[in-house]
Amino acid sequence: MEANILEEIYRRYSRELFLYLYTLLRDTSAAEDILQETFLKAFLSLDKSHPNFRAWLYKVGKNESLNYLKRQQRTVSEADMEHYQESGSPLDDFLQKEQNRLLMEALMKLPILSREVLVMQYFFEMPQREIAEILDLSPGNVRIIVHRAKKELKKEVEKHEI
Repeated sequence: MEANILEEIYRRYSRELFLYLYTLLRDTSAAEDILQETFLKAFLSLDKSHPNFRAWLYKVGKNESLNYLKRQQRTVSEADMEHYQESGSPLDDFLQKEQNRLLMEALMKLPILSREVLVMQYFFEMPQREIAEILDLSPGNVRIIVHRAKKELKKEVEKHEI
């Protein structure tokens, strides 16, 4: 792969892939490490003509995350994501950070599969067929998971009145 293509791929997918990995690992440092490992594998082994590069990156990232968690055999702690958020006016920034923090807490209480599906669909705006491909599920199953996860998330959000 050419260097400029690699830079473009990294620029296009690194932030969203990091956030996805963070939802799996709940650890900023680990998510950054896995992100780098994922892109290293991509740069070394994937042909630029791959039909769905984004899906392939997500699969590699998920597998790397699962391997990491198996190696660690511990519960990962939640990490601070403030330096990845954009800033605005001081009051707006504070309110947005607090709302994001509460939403992230509610999201982290969901089962991992529900969390993955919601993050992919709503944070990264992936179509359900692509989510199904990444997670090796049927599109119908993804629809059901989204429906149930939204219900669960709504209950959590209402507890905190976000």
